[in-house]
Order: sequence, then C-alpha cells, then structure tokens
Amino acid sequence: MAKKIDKVKDDLDYGVATEENVGFSLTVEPYGPSGFRGLFNSPYVALCAAFSALGGLLFGYDQGVISVTLVMDHFLDRFPEVSDDAPGAGFKKGLMTAMITLGAFIGAINQGWIADWISRKRSIMVSVVVFTIGSALQTSAVNYAMLVVGRFIGGIGIGQLSMVVPLYISEISPPEIRGTLLVFEELSIVAGIVIAFYITYGTRYISSHWSWQLPFLLQILPGLVLGFGAVFLPYSPRWLASKDREDEALANLAKLRALPATDPRVQREWIEIIAEARFQTGILKERHPRLTERTDISGRMRLEFVSWTDCLKPGCWRRTLVGAGIMFFQQFVGINALIYYSPTLFGTMGLNFDMQLTMSGVLNVTQLIGVFTSLWTLDRFGRRSILLLGSVLMFIAHVIIPASFVENLVHPFQSSAL
Repeated sequence: MAKKIDKVKDDLDYGVATEENVGFSLTVEPYGPSGFRGLFNSPYVALCAAFSALGGLLFGYDQGVISVTLVMDHFLDRFPEVSDDAPGAGFKKGLMTAMITLGAFIGAINQGWIADWISRKRSIMVSVVVFTIGSALQTSAVNYAMLVVGRFIGGIGIGQLSMVVPLYISEISPPEIRGTLLVFEELSIVAGIVIAFYITYGTRYISSHWSWQLPFLLQILPGLVLGFGAVFLPYSPRWLASKDREDEALANLAKLRALPATDPRVQREWIEIIAEARFQTGILKERHPRLTERTDISGRMRLEFVSWTDCLKPGCWRRTLVGAGIMFFQQFVGINALIYYSPTLFGTMGLNFDMQLTMSGVLNVTQLIGVFTSLWTLDRFGRRSILLLGSVLMFIAHVIIPASFVENLVHPFQSSAL
C-alpha cells in the first residue's frame, strides 16, 4: 500500500498519471454544491463542525460577559479596585480584562504540539477542562487577585480552543464547503458575545451577588456539553494519516463523506492526505532530525517552536506574512475594545445608562448579522472579495466613531440629554 501511494503521488506530481495506473478518475468531481447549499449534502460533517464550534461560543461568551459586569453595582462592591473612583482603577480594570487575552495567547501557541500529540478531538477535551477551572475560579472569586487568575486560566482554555477548533473543522471538511463550515467558528464567537451580553443585561436586575456570578457560572454549561460530546466526534483523517493509521483515516474519511471507501473521490482525497502527511513528516525529519526522534514533551514543544522558523524561509515567508498579517490587523482594528468596554465608551459620549446598554446590544447584534451573511457569501464570492468589502466598511466606521466623539465635545449638553 505504501509503495502504491508513493507511486500515485509521483504520477500526479509529474503529470504522467492515467486513470488505469492510479485506479480512480482523474477528473476532480466535487462532493456536492459549494457554499451554504453544500451543507445539506454533507449533514454529518456540518453537524460535527457545528458542535465543535461550541468552542467559539465559549470564547465569545467569556469576551462578552465582562462588558455589562463591569458596571454592575454588586460586582463593584465585591471588587472595589475596578470602580471608577478607586486609585489606579484604569490599570486594574484593564489588567483584569486583558488577562483573558494573555492567557489565550499562551494557550494558542502551545496547542499545536498538543493537538499533534493527542489528536484534535482530545485536545478539545483538555481545553474544556482548563476553561472550566478558570470559569469556576471567576465564579467563586472572593478578591481581585482570584478573579484575575481565573480569567487568565480561562483565557488559556479558550486560546487552545480558538486554535484547535478551526484546525479540526478544516481537516474534516470537503473542499467545496470548507469556508462555509469555518464560518461556524466565527458565528459561534459572535453568538457567544450576544448571548453573554443579554444574559448579563437581564441578571443586572438581581439584587445580590448572583447578578454577576450567575453569568460566570452559566458559561460552564456549554463547556461541559462540548467536553463530553467531543468523545463522539470522529478523529481527523489528516491526524490519523500523520500517525500512520492509514486504514483508520480511510474509514473516517468515508464516514465523514457519507460514501463507501471505494468511491473514487474518497480514494483520491485519501491518497492526497496520506501523501501530504508523509511529505510533511519527511520535511521535518530532514530539517530537524534530532528533534523528530524525541518523544518527550520537551522535545515535542521544541520541535513545534523550531518548525515555526520554517514559515520564514524563502518560498514561505510571503504566505506567512499575508496569513498572520490579516489576522493581526483584524484584531488591531480595536473590535475587542468595543466588546469589552462598549457601555463605558458609550457613557463617555453622554448616553444614559439604559441607552449605553441598548447601543452595546445593537453593536453585538450587528456583528452577528455580519458574520451570518458569510454563510452565503464566503464560498460564493471568494475570500478576497469579502475581505476587501469588510475592510472598506471598517474604514468608514473608524471615521464615524471619532467624529462622534468630536461632536460630543462640541455639543456636550445635547448628547448628555440622550
């Protein structure tokens, strides 16, 4: 089998393959229609992707839960360090909020070697355990330090999930609907933000500490659902191929495509997956021979970090720059600041408390609508077109936002009457 796969790969690479010597049709037939319609042609894959995207829901919920919580009276009574009249409140509020991001960074950069070691589905379960510990600490926090530590640990968990869930979805998806299925992750993130906002909007009327503890407690529930449900998710065929479990990779791929293992499309994709896995393994052994022989945790971590330098070598650095640059600037535009501090920011514009929360809700729902449209547009119009359109709209928004603050400075009494 190994020799056959290598021969087929060589025939395909050098353009000398024929349908007789590879054993399947060289005409690439799609599994089904692209875009949103293709979801109905691959219901099992869509279900697995949607379920694993609960990791995005946890990320969004933990982001959104803090915005209204920061202005709750009972929360400020428990943590007076972040009230506006406390000395150093700005720094302490920013530190508490940013700890989730710092934790997410650490979790994300370490999830690669974990996902390669124990599989994508098992690393999802490990991430949920870390997230649950952080959520429990936030819920039961009795002082500022405990809350900060809880948000940091919870951040590690959501950072791990934000790395492994898109990876898992991309590896189980057929090419025609891969972009649409990856929208599930972002859709879940924004849905989590919206859900968290309106839960805290409702719990603010509770006249006890449960006004802020209940929202923190509720985020554990979807985490537990994801953690236990991940047991039933199929292994990624690409991960199985990387571990030389080729027959299992074929069986899982056929199950995901809802087709027999002998189907020519399944056979072709299976051989391409195995060939790519062997190619990647060979490159790592060639460039880092000593580290690839190590099986301990330290060796795996060092191999992960050293292999990142390969992304900066000739032939790869431009793709690395484009991929990393897009994600960096998508975050750098400041959307997280609007999510975390939207009531506070609207308050500086002179809006009363109810209007601050109303406008914060409008902001979050607008995000949800924007992401939801990507289910239809991403695979239909292409990634580049949607990226350019989104960039133009963000530029317009960033012109309007400072103009609003200038208007507030010129006419402060009119804005404060809202």
